[in-house]
Amino acid sequence: MVLLVGASGSGKTLLLRRLNYATLVSNSFSSLEEPPLTISTVGTNLMRVLVNKRQEVEVRELGGCMAPIWKNYFNVCDSLMFVIDTSDKAKLSCAFCLLIDILAHPQLQTVPILLILNKIDSPQKLSHSQLNDYIHLDGIVHHCPQRIEILQTSAKDGTGLERVVDWMKHHCA
Repeated sequence: MVLLVGASGSGKTLLLRRLNYATLVSNSFSSLEEPPLTISTVGTNLMRVLVNKRQEVEVRELGGCMAPIWKNYFNVCDSLMFVIDTSDKAKLSCAFCLLIDILAHPQLQTVPILLILNKIDSPQKLSHSQLNDYIHLDGIVHHCPQRIEILQTSAKDGTGLERVVDWMKHHCA
């Protein structure tokens, strides 16, 4: 199982819906409809994402407000995707603290992690180098024992979601 976590409002729910819709219905991220309205998840969402004709991956999204109990789900995860809203400077410190807690947790030391820099379609987005200036992203990745990859996405318009599915193909049981 993949855990999908991140601060509230980072775009986890829309990301999960887009991954599920595009892989099950349209088989494409280039012709996505207008994004559906979403509200912050209070609790969990569980969906299966078809990553190829023979492989389906179960993804459990945990709401940002549930961060204090995320650790209760770590024992059932094979991989983890952490979503960061690149358009909201005010929430970066929250995202940074949550990320550090996850990376330091003993149960996740060997779990592959995908950092998803979301909302790159926003005019207020921060570039990878700006994020590095704010939260030292490259330093975090370099000094952690986990295999960490970083992808830039827009759950709104579908940019980068093919690469998320590709990552899931290779890192999810």
